[in-house]
Amino acid sequence: MNWNTYMGIGRKVLILDTQLDQGRVEISMAILLVGVGGGSGSGKTTLCRALQKELGADKVSIIGTDWYMTRDVGSHNRPEAIDEKRLLKDLDLLSQGKTIVRGRRLAEPAPIVLIEGHLVFCLPHLVEKLDLKVFIDMDPEERLLRRISRNVLQAGLELEGVVDWYRKDVQANYWEFIEPTKKMADLIIWGDGDPRKAKLLGAFLVSLQEHHNCSTNLDKAGEKLDNLDRSPGKY
Repeated sequence: MNWNTYMGIGRKVLILDTQLDQGRVEISMAILLVGVGGGSGSGKTTLCRALQKELGADKVSIIGTDWYMTRDVGSHNRPEAIDEKRLLKDLDLLSQGKTIVRGRRLAEPAPIVLIEGHLVFCLPHLVEKLDLKVFIDMDPEERLLRRISRNVLQAGLELEGVVDWYRKDVQANYWEFIEPTKKMADLIIWGDGDPRKAKLLGAFLVSLQEHHNCSTNLDKAGEKLDNLDRSPGKY
């Protein structure tokens, strides 16, 4: 056995030489894709950042679906606002060990990738790729207060405009598109920012990623050996 650099990014893969004429089996790291959804102001970004801090930036990478908002759409709170094809292409690049750059934002390759956004579970092709779906829940009143704090106190927008926008756009689209996705979640977490939740979820994700990595490599090894068994030649 020998170790080789994996995808040129400093990680390692185990190369198992089978001593068969036809080749070898390569054991590599599998990426765990975790979707983190919920309403605007529910605490998605806060939890993702806490997880990255808890486990380390080398273990956890974060991608926001709002990085892929399309222009010239009537609302950013409907599924068609997200360029799902571009997002999926970038996830493929990330799985190849490449850094994703979207404007001033970037995501580095990591064993655990968190894809967060209020519309994350409204994207069917993305949902098919997710290994775990986490919905962050919160009272509508608290979510509204958080948006007011973010948009008025931090961004300097007018209170009247924020409330009017929330009523006409955010609130209606939440009940039509986002709330129904709660039923597809594997985990539902109350978005109160309790640090214990980041610790517990972090430990669970590490365990899940290790199991996912092991299962993926066993499948690859089995497939490779099956192909060698069917191939002509000397053993």
